[in-house]
Order: sequence, then C-alpha cells, then structure tokens
Amino acid sequence: MDISIIIPTYNRNNILYRHLAIAFSELQGMDCELIVINDSKTNKVELQPEWQSKITLYNNPKQGVASARNYGASLAKSDNLLFMDDDMIINDKAVLRAIDFLKEHKGECLNIDWVYPPDLTTRLDSYQFGRYLEYFGFTTLRGWLGPDFPWKDNSLIPAKGAASYFLAISRSDFEKSGKYDENFPFAGFEDHDFATRLDRKGIKALLDTGVLVWHNEEDRVQLDGWMQRKYRGGQTRRVAVQMGHDDLELNFNNLKGKLYFIISKTEFLFNLALKLIPNKKMFDPLYFKIVNILLGTNLYKGYTK
Repeated sequence: MDISIIIPTYNRNNILYRHLAIAFSELQGMDCELIVINDSKTNKVELQPEWQSKITLYNNPKQGVASARNYGASLAKSDNLLFMDDDMIINDKAVLRAIDFLKEHKGECLNIDWVYPPDLTTRLDSYQFGRYLEYFGFTTLRGWLGPDFPWKDNSLIPAKGAASYFLAISRSDFEKSGKYDENFPFAGFEDHDFATRLDRKGIKALLDTGVLVWHNEEDRVQLDGWMQRKYRGGQTRRVAVQMGHDDLELNFNNLKGKLYFIISKTEFLFNLALKLIPNKKMFDPLYFKIVNILLGTNLYKGYTK
C-alpha cells in the first residue's frame, strides 16, 4: 500500500461527511487507505456503506488530537503516513505528491500549500470578522507564515516547522521522533512540540508551494469561535512551556498583562462595542483593533488559567 491517510475529527460531522465524499472520489484508483479517528466521546460518526472499501472509522480510546494521530498511525497498513485535518479537502494531486515525495526523500517530511476555498472567501467579504480574517492573511498559509517567511512560488523550500494539517512522513521517521506527545489537552502546540523533536532527530520539514489543498474552515470563521481558539491556544501554549519549550513563554508581568487582566473583567463591554459597530468597511479599522484586543485577552486568560 502506497500511503495511509490519517484524519482525526472532533464534533464536525457536517464538514467531515462532505470532505469524506470528496476524498472517496479523489482516491479511486490509488493503492491507499483513509483512517478516520473520532476523538469525541459524545458524538457518533457513521460512514456511508459505499465508502468502506477505502475508508475505515475508529473511536479514539484516549482523548486529544495527539493521541488520535498516534492511534491512527498504529492502525496504518502503509509505511508512508499522511496526517490531515478534517477541514482539509483532499485532491488526488496532493496525495500523489505525498507518495512521490516519500519515495524520493529519506529523513524528510512534507507540508504543502493551503488556501480557503473560493466560495468561502467570497462570503467573508460580507461581514466584519470575515474581512478581518482576510485583512490579516488568515485565509492562506502564506498569510499565516507572515511577511518575513522566505516564500517562493512553485518551489520546494524549508518549512517553518512541520504542521499536521497535511503532513507526509515515513513511519520510521515518525517513530524515530517519538510520535505526538499526548499530554496536550487541545489541538495547538502539539505540532510545535512534534516539529521540535523532528528537528532534534535531524528530520527536515519541507514545504511544496506548487501543490495546494483547500482549507474549509466554514464552521470556524465567526468571532466567538476564534475567541475560543485563542483561549485554548493559551492553555496548550502554557502546557508546552511547562514541558520545556521556553521559546513559547509569554511574560504578562508587565503593563500589557495588567491591561489584559482589567479587560478580562470588562470583556462584555468590548463585545457590546463590536455589536454596535455598523457593518460598513469604513468602520473596519476600529472593529479590527477591538478584535485584536479581545484575542490578546483570551490568549492571556488561557495562558494564565
């Protein structure tokens, strides 16, 4: 078998089912399997009968995305692994690129480019937080990496760090790294920890900017969801610092920390202000500024919990 694709999922059935239907179509003719790991203890996932020739489903006996990925890898039939998030839309070109890469590159792993799907991008322009995401580049991988990253189109370049949204890696390198650390409570900095250990073992992470998948976060493009994401990110970042990742340490023992503490006690006033700002582009700079304050506050709340 050429590759085993491992997709953890957590309470996102609507997106998962649509993406699995696409994956089943795209993977026809390939010698591969798709392993779905349901990480929810309360939500039931069911596969369409016609998918089961290519897709298998398991419930995670533990909890957390790190343990779900490790569990999926333990079930994989192939020595080539492809970890994907449930909001990534598989296409055959991307999977074939992963297979070819792992045949040609020993001691290296692969990420590829992603952008939001065109229909989702079109909808973002109609509301304030959607325009916020576009303005700050959160709708593309290139935007997330920031202006200082040495991006080159249609190239195979060193990655900033291996990330599991689409990560092709050999089983031997995955096991050599020590796998994902299952102490992280939520998705977030388990990737940073994993990438650090890959680097220590001499396993290079590369990014192919000539191959693309769509990142369909349509259920996570609202303000409330991003606030929760920041809060959980603060929690997992703190876990990473306690595990020895000193580069992730945040210092809130300063004026900014005191301001975040005060804002956390009056957060409802800032949320009310956002609701009162008219949905007109001329007011976007004010809206964006308040959103950044609230996101920073939620990071502070999660990190100092």
